[in-house]
Amino acid sequence: MDPKDDTPMFLAPGASFGASRMRLPAECEWPPVDDYLDEPEVTRYERPGGRRVLASPATAEHGDPHFLLDKVLGPHLAEGYVGSVDLKTRVDTKREFASDTCVRKSGIDPGTGKRYLEELVFEVVYKRSADETKQRAQSFAARGVRRQIAIFVRERKVCEWSTTGNGWRTLDPRRSLRDSCLVRPLPIRALFDGALAEIAVARALEAKDNPAIVEMKRESEARGHARSLLTILDERGLPVSGAARARILATSDPETLERWLRRAITASSIDDVLGADSEP
Repeated sequence: MDPKDDTPMFLAPGASFGASRMRLPAECEWPPVDDYLDEPEVTRYERPGGRRVLASPATAEHGDPHFLLDKVLGPHLAEGYVGSVDLKTRVDTKREFASDTCVRKSGIDPGTGKRYLEELVFEVVYKRSADETKQRAQSFAARGVRRQIAIFVRERKVCEWSTTGNGWRTLDPRRSLRDSCLVRPLPIRALFDGALAEIAVARALEAKDNPAIVEMKRESEARGHARSLLTILDERGLPVSGAARARILATSDPETLERWLRRAITASSIDDVLGADSEP
């Protein structure tokens, strides 16, 4: 019988397949990662144990932390990497899984002519049983996924899969997740705290020299120079007209303001500071 024509199973929340279903053959010829048993975007099925299972929609308890994960992870991706949500992957001849969020190299793997296998897999775990969560991790690890991170919502903890220990290792919430896929370390606490997530996003964009962040930093530096210049002029008792004050505050070039600051130290009037400024 064609395995694509079998009757779908509806897996209740928290249910899992027996461990015997998850044993891999001693030798397995891996199918391409995107050679799907059930076509993505057309069906909502996974195959955790050889039979089709309907992947149910998320509740708020699962969907909200998943949204936060994607929000903070995306800006952290280093050049040459791409993130995906619900990307389905063949893990062996009979099974395929869709991780919540994953990171892989962009482009095509020259060795297979297909997309690259995931390097990082993130799972948000709310109602899924511990046994099923472990079986999924074992399957992804056997397929070659380099790292797997699980966010356990109820316990408010983040764990990493240990292949050698065959289990989940809890990560210190005070630490950060470091990886070559990331432009900077991702704070563990940012995966649970929206405010910390936004700070982490801003720092990641800064590390990537995001043009908007660079411009904001330049504007902030200019405002600081302008305030310092007005303070020096006030301390020296040099009169500043309304027009001169407006010109200083409207100047957004930090180099120009810094030049005016140096002049203000010895100038005898505001004209000496702002006057015929022929420098570029």
